[in-house]
Amino acid sequence: MVVLTTSEKEQNVEEQINETELLVSMFDSCVSVEDNSVVTINIKSSNFLLVLRCLYHDHYPSHEPPIFAIIDMTNTTHASHVIDDMQVESECNKLFTPGECVVYQWVVYITDYLESLDVFVAVNSLSPELSSEDADNDKINCRY
Repeated sequence: MVVLTTSEKEQNVEEQINETELLVSMFDSCVSVEDNSVVTINIKSSNFLLVLRCLYHDHYPSHEPPIFAIIDMTNTTHASHVIDDMQVESECNKLFTPGECVVYQWVVYITDYLESLDVFVAVNSLSPELSSEDADNDKINCRY
């Protein structure tokens, strides 16, 4: 593990505070902050809710990503598809670049992922009365 200088620790804390303020300003009531070191974000889509908890530590963002956990995954409409938490965790880890804050990028990725699941649920629940041409048109208009 890298030993940080006082200056590096102070810089990390400053960047963590800035990131937290940005998240709160952008997502307001969907974000809760505990002791300026734990950020919990409720990420919602039409069919799903995922709760992401991030723990800031001395080495974030200079050397390591924050420690994070998906603490809740809820299918709000009882659609048959489930959230692949291993895929979400793997992709989130790939987004980290040392020296850069990453939690906002995680929220964007997870939001896009949940919206893609919404599209999957919608396409798979199309009424059988729809023609295959109608279904194809619906797929074209969806954002993946």
